[in-house]
Amino acid sequence: MIYDRIQNAKLYLGINQRIDTALEFLLNNDLSQAEPGRYELDGDNIYYIVQEYQSKQPEAAKWESHKKYLDIQYVLAGTEQMGYAHIDDMEVIQDALVEKDCLYYAGEGSMILAKPGTFAIFFPEDVHRPGVMVGESEAIKKVVVKIKV
Repeated sequence: MIYDRIQNAKLYLGINQRIDTALEFLLNNDLSQAEPGRYELDGDNIYYIVQEYQSKQPEAAKWESHKKYLDIQYVLAGTEQMGYAHIDDMEVIQDALVEKDCLYYAGEGSMILAKPGTFAIFFPEDVHRPGVMVGESEAIKKVVVKIKV
């Protein structure tokens, strides 16, 4: 898992060509006015989803991981907590790999404070729980880039 401010994204170039493409896209494009929906950068290899939602209570947010894709979650507006844990420390409670490329988990992890201008990269071994409210529920707008591994 990587967590940083978008202005530091160039520090992570070279990990993987598709990650480079996604980070450069996020650095060079103002997505603050983008409409919610799915947009392709490189077909199914790299695409992004613009999301708008209300942050929620921790118990309403699910722990999840993906096998076919890694996530870059970039916060545009609002502040939320994102949970993270290593896959070996969690227990699978639901397998939705076929339908959603998603496994759901039970367990405990750590939390990061995701503010506008920050991003997190969650690799397949990183279980994550986005969308957790900080204090009161608030409107969140973010971009989730999906990168085929």
